[in-house]
Amino acid sequence: MTRLIVDGRERADGWDHLAGDETPGGGSFTVGIVLVRTADDDEAAVAPGGGGAAESIAATAPEVPAGDSRTPGDRGFTVDAARWLEQRHDLIAHAERTGRPLGVRLAIDGDPMRLANDIGRFALIVIEIPSAADGRFFSIAARLREHLHYRHELRATGDVAPDQLSFMQRCGINAFEIGDHVDIERFIRRYRRFYQSSGPLTTRDNLIPSARRRQIRSRGHPRFDGRGVA
Repeated sequence: MTRLIVDGRERADGWDHLAGDETPGGGSFTVGIVLVRTADDDEAAVAPGGGGAAESIAATAPEVPAGDSRTPGDRGFTVDAARWLEQRHDLIAHAERTGRPLGVRLAIDGDPMRLANDIGRFALIVIEIPSAADGRFFSIAARLREHLHYRHELRATGDVAPDQLSFMQRCGINAFEIGDHVDIERFIRRYRRFYQSSGPLTTRDNLIPSARRRQIRSRGHPRFDGRGVA
């Protein structure tokens, strides 16, 4: 079981993280077709290439986890980046129809630049970390913040190591899924102490602490080895 820390506070996860072809609404998610009822025989026929999956998603609402006060319609949903690129139009149509926030999950070998055209659509980006020894997630986070100017929640999940917390904060990660083995109170204290010592940003990607801004100005970008250590 994991616990979620966002901006230095423990929170319930208000997102549904969809696996495979799991649908945002709990029903069938048929890509690229619209169901049309004929006037002659009142039978359902399938018309290819219509308005997309938004019309064919069942109205079944997802179950809301305990501790989350939001209604199913308020909860956002995430898909992996490969599915986003494949079903982009249908997922956008569903989000616009239902008003549900959109999020995307990036694997450690994913290229964040492939999301460049849609970066403003995402209220959450999750970076999946299979091993804390693989420092590529630092670069992914930095590119999202510095090059794509992503401004919303940037979450680390998987093998989140508390001793790498300050490095993750410098790259703009502001949300963390941590395991039960982690002392959550100590984790939160370390998170807040870093921000108190460096102060908040005033730039448009205001989730990166000013210590990182000074590094950017001086071109002193941190470099990480395979263990994620500067």
